[in-house]
Amino acid sequence: MDGTIIGQGSFTQGATAVAQTIVIPSNVDSLEIYNFTQAAATAGNGFEFYWQRSMPSGKGIVWLSGAAHAVTVNQTAAGAFTLYDPTAISPVGANNNGSTGVSGFTAANPAVVTVGSTSGMAAGNIVRFNTLDNQPQYTGIDFSIGYGTLTGTTFSVDYLNSTGSIPSTSGNFRVVQVNPLFYPRWRVITNVTAAAQAVITLSVDHGFTVGQEVRLSFPGGTLIYGNYAALDGVQAVIVAVDTATGVGHNTITVDVDTSGFPTFNFPSPGLVPFSPALVIPMGEDTATSLASLVAQVPVVNGVQIPNTNVGILADSTVNTAYLGMTLAAGAALPAGSASDVVFWVARKAMFGGI
Repeated sequence: MDGTIIGQGSFTQGATAVAQTIVIPSNVDSLEIYNFTQAAATAGNGFEFYWQRSMPSGKGIVWLSGAAHAVTVNQTAAGAFTLYDPTAISPVGANNNGSTGVSGFTAANPAVVTVGSTSGMAAGNIVRFNTLDNQPQYTGIDFSIGYGTLTGTTFSVDYLNSTGSIPSTSGNFRVVQVNPLFYPRWRVITNVTAAAQAVITLSVDHGFTVGQEVRLSFPGGTLIYGNYAALDGVQAVIVAVDTATGVGHNTITVDVDTSGFPTFNFPSPGLVPFSPALVIPMGEDTATSLASLVAQVPVVNGVQIPNTNVGILADSTVNTAYLGMTLAAGAALPAGSASDVVFWVARKAMFGGI
């Protein structure tokens, strides 16, 4: 139909099939899925799927292969198709994950928290604490959790060295969605090494890259951060990143000399309230940005003409939001099974999809 926007793409499952989120910039009113691998099979798995707005509970229609290439048609399970819209995601989960609150928060590296239930939580979730009885300095700060420890009632706070504090025996927490839609994001500092090039640990998985320019913020003066208060307002370039997860990781290395500084200490309970130390993105390193752009400028009469419209802050204002659809994995589900090759066609109708 004239005016209908059509998008298409494909993906290949790995050795273990997982849900797939496909990016559909125009949004979607109907979606067709073709499992190229299962189209040649006779095992009763889904090889074609169809979804349209107003179909109930994330359901769609599935065509299943059978013996001698016989075909049966059925409805998919609920949740086979889930529209993805980051602006519609609830930013804050239920208090204490819908259970009882914090009953333990160790003084260790990393801290391990005991709660009523971690049902539905996963490694890499972001948690915000409040009303911790003995460790109020961690209140209101977001932490990635669960990489080292995640049981039915405990999780690790992987990027927090809480040694030296008094363990908490009560408090509350929420799972939160904190990443703004623009990249890169500011992050809270939990540790800084004393070195010729300082290594900074951040409380939430950071996503920074080499060459980005950042500003360090250590508000409150020496009373709060001691010698590290001298870094307040310092502009730095990231020269190395560690994006692995777990204790000792999630760091950036910056071109700032902190050799001779004492051991970094997170502010103590007696200093509450205080403003946490931050890494704030500014953009690409100017030299990196200029070098990159000069390489793209043509040479005129033997002279490379400089580009005077260099946007060195563009790297700090990238909108990462997208619309899409999350496809569930499984033999009779649209994301398919291990090693399946899957193609999709999405349509945004001229007159809507209701």
